[in-house]
Amino acid sequence: MDDLTYPNGFRYIGQKLIVGKRKPFVTGTDLFPDPDIALEPLIERIVPQVDAPKIDSTNLTDFAIRRQRIQSGLAGQSELVFLCAQLVMILRRDPVPPDLLALWQRMWAETSDVLCLLLPARWKISCLQCFNDHGATEAERRIGGEMVTFAAMLKLYETERQFSGMPPERAYAIKSRVETALPLGLEPYSVRLGDLDRHLLGRLWMLSEQAGGGCGALVQSLLDQLNTENSNLFRRFRLMRNRLNAADKDG
Repeated sequence: MDDLTYPNGFRYIGQKLIVGKRKPFVTGTDLFPDPDIALEPLIERIVPQVDAPKIDSTNLTDFAIRRQRIQSGLAGQSELVFLCAQLVMILRRDPVPPDLLALWQRMWAETSDVLCLLLPARWKISCLQCFNDHGATEAERRIGGEMVTFAAMLKLYETERQFSGMPPERAYAIKSRVETALPLGLEPYSVRLGDLDRHLLGRLWMLSEQAGGGCGALVQSLLDQLNTENSNLFRRFRLMRNRLNAADKDG
């Protein structure tokens, strides 16, 4: 149908984009991390600079090339972060080597505080996808999946906002609202009285506490970072709410 946003439907998307990207590595596997590697010495060691290799459709299953590309992006950071990124790359393919899954679990049990401090946000989100796929408990798998979905929707919304012509730290003017229907018949959010934003974030925090351990700490580090940033949807809603409340007092 011509009026469909995604003409081939979502089953096709799932098969092509999700299943297709889980193809196993067939070359370069001799560079997989040592499952018995000592973790503490990696913290202070720095990733050396390498040139980024060219990636095309013919080398997506070559671990050596993918590893080199990740190393080029993490140059100057802790080798523990580099190890984590390599494991993310391996754990998102099928089949998962059991000894490397055990290394992943040991890494988060022994060095989660360091990882939460050093990992860039994008790699934290990738780690949560691994917890969604391979969490040791249902609580880890659940919060991993919910945080990945949350981050994906935030990325989509904030990317579209970049085309608005306004800087991300500036809230929309109250009078600029256009009263149109929301998709799926949803009721519009009440900026002044609504608590959907707080309910959503508070629920994620509670789920992180249920998960506990390295996974829970990882989620909380991301939510704390979001709470300090002044250039996201949630901070803009706070500014708009403050304006509305101030206008009520003045009126």
